[in-house]
Amino acid sequence: MFDQVLIAVDESDHSRRAAMVGLAFATAYGADIDVVHAVEDASSTTSTETGTRDHQGADDILQDISERATDVGVTVETHAVEGNPPEVIVNQANESNADLIVMGRQGRSGISEQVLGSVTDRVLRNTDVPVLVVPSGEPVSSDGSRFDRILAPTDGSETAEQAAPYSTDIAKHHDATLHVLNVIDPRFEGIFSAGGGSEEFFERLEERGHDFIDQYIEHGGQTTTETPTDVDIRKAVVRGTTSEEIDEYAVENDIDLVVMASQGESGLTGQLLGSIADQTLRESEKPVLIIPSTE
Repeated sequence: MFDQVLIAVDESDHSRRAAMVGLAFATAYGADIDVVHAVEDASSTTSTETGTRDHQGADDILQDISERATDVGVTVETHAVEGNPPEVIVNQANESNADLIVMGRQGRSGISEQVLGSVTDRVLRNTDVPVLVVPSGEPVSSDGSRFDRILAPTDGSETAEQAAPYSTDIAKHHDATLHVLNVIDPRFEGIFSAGGGSEEFFERLEERGHDFIDQYIEHGGQTTTETPTDVDIRKAVVRGTTSEEIDEYAVENDIDLVVMASQGESGLTGQLLGSIADQTLRESEKPVLIIPSTE
C-alpha cells in the first residue's frame, strides 16, 4: 500500500519530529523515501558547489534522516528544490509517485497562522495522495515511533469508508489495535431541545452507530465478529461534539494515529466529514492521516 514515502522538511523542530515518524512508518512498510526541502530563495540554501551553508538546519535534517534511513536499510533520496513550498511538495510527490506525504505542524497555538494555515493546508487541498500530519511534541527516534493503537472515526458514509482499507492495513503492519469510533452528534441529528432527545431515541442512534462501525470493518476487509482473525478491533459509540469526542477518545485511549477521509475537490470543508477532518487536524495532539476522497 505504501511503497514510496515523501517526507517534507524545513528547519523546525516539529519538522524533524515528523521526519522521524515518517521514517518509522516507511520502515514498517519497507518503503523507499524521498525527503524534500522547499527553498524559496535558492541563493540562500546549502550548495554543494560553493559550500555555503545559510540553511544549516535544513541541511542537517536532510543528512540526519538520510543516515538514519541507511542504518535501517531504507533507500532514501534527498532534494532541495527552489520554489513555493506547497507547490514543491505536491510536484515532488507526483514526480516520485509517492503513496504518502508526511509533514509536520506546530501545536494548537500556532496552527491557524503557521503551518496548517499555509503549507500543510494547501498541500492537503491540492493532492490526491494521503497526507500524514504530525503535530509538534516530544522528539522521537526512528525506531521509537510506534503505531500500536489506531483510531478510525466513521459517520457511516461511503467517504468515511474509503479510509477503512488504509486503517486496517496499517493496523496489520504494526500489529496494532484498531479502534473504530462513531460519534452521535446532536447538532446533526435534529436534536435541538434543551434536554435533547429521549433515551430511546439515543439507543436507536447507538444501534445505528454500531451498524456504521460494522460496515466500516467490512469495508476494511475484516469480519464483524468480536474476535476478527487479522486485526484486534475495538468498537465505540459515544455522544457529543464530533471533533471534540474524537480528540478526547484519542487522548483517553492513548491513540498513536488517527486515520480519516476528507472530501474530494471541495477540500476539507463543506460537508460533515470534511469539516470534521479539518477540525481534527487543527485540534488533535496525535498524528492524523488524511485519505483523499475519490468521490
